[in-house]
Amino acid sequence: MAGYTTPAELAAQLGMRDATDARLADVCDDVADRIDRYNGRPARLPDPVPATIRRVSLSACVAVFKDPDAAFGVLGLNETGAVRVIRDPLDPHRDTLEAFNEPAAWGVA
Repeated sequence: MAGYTTPAELAAQLGMRDATDARLADVCDDVADRIDRYNGRPARLPDPVPATIRRVSLSACVAVFKDPDAAFGVLGLNETGAVRVIRDPLDPHRDTLEAFNEPAAWGVA
């Protein structure tokens, strides 16, 4: 299943030369699943995926990929500055993702 970010895009953002690392594809799929679960979607958004979702996905993919390398909650990078390691990589993007939330088919009256 394809994510909203490709392994090549993630590798470029991370400064990696090898985009064939299986961990890249796993992270991309994991973040796409998290976005879909948050938005209440049973399947991926159809192409073309909105640029906002692609941006959020790339940001969350970097956070998830770098999470094991972080010490004390902050990861310092020369090119991108400090990246704060958080429990849920979608937390900083909740407000942005609200616009794409799929309303539930049921509710409370």
